[in-house]
Amino acid sequence: LDYPVGLLTADEVMLAGGGSGYSNSTYYLYTGAGYWLGAPSYFNSTCAGEFLVNSNGSLDRTIVYSSYGVRPSISLKPGFSIIGNGDGSVDAPYIVG
Repeated sequence: LDYPVGLLTADEVMLAGGGSGYSNSTYYLYTGAGYWLGAPSYFNSTCAGEFLVNSNGSLDRTIVYSSYGVRPSISLKPGFSIIGNGDGSVDAPYIVG
């Protein structure tokens, strides 16, 4: 990949355990904060809608003027893996080796 950083899709959230219409705080993509996904959900004559994960962990969609963060996703080259017991926070980052 030329650019191995992107945003998650609604399909990836569903495969991880997220779902539309119900909260889920037990799957690994749950953060307690809402964030945008990387694919639009709809367009109409006045606006565009985007998929997002709500703060309760549910998959949803809304108009793009709403304020949410993003959660980047990276693709590792073959032979690389995450080593150590980090959790991705500033104090305990993931280590790739």
